[in-house]
Amino acid sequence: MKEKSIKCISSDCRVCLENKLNDLLIVPLEEGTTDTRKLFSYFLYSAPNIESVHSKNVHSDLHNEVFERMMDKRHYKYLKFCGASAKINKELNKGYLGGESICLKCKRFVCKKKQTKKGGKPESDLDCFLRHIRNSIAHGSVYLLHAGNRIHIVFEDRNKLNNLSARIVCIKADLEHWKRILENPKNY
Repeated sequence: MKEKSIKCISSDCRVCLENKLNDLLIVPLEEGTTDTRKLFSYFLYSAPNIESVHSKNVHSDLHNEVFERMMDKRHYKYLKFCGASAKINKELNKGYLGGESICLKCKRFVCKKKQTKKGGKPESDLDCFLRHIRNSIAHGSVYLLHAGNRIHIVFEDRNKLNNLSARIVCIKADLEHWKRILENPKNY
């Protein structure tokens, strides 16, 4: 891993380190700690509204509330959902998420929503976010960095043409927080 100062999304990021993603690529259900592998397994098979027989559904009326609770007090610096026809590279660059070397200190994401059928209901932020996490784990596009007492994670999803459709920078504690909220029966 090559470390040097680079520009970051946050002006208060004093220790911005460049991380080459290829150096951090892992096999999600084989590498990392047991806790991390269990979290990956949850988001791959059991998180709500994903295409799995183990997944429960969150009623669409609750999607906004659940997603807001997931992000509440998580200190994300950039959160962007793009429409299906959006030029995602522009949004990735705005969030300092473009390229193969990015700073993992500041949590942020860009996710592209699914193309909906004409007259169909658009994909919710919650469904979009969980779908991209699930796809990145399923396709093995997970990057992990142990940094002291934090585990930094990057989820990356690509479309059928191999173009980025999402990049999410988070920490293990975020996954734990999100899982607690998603498993809470009050959400359903």
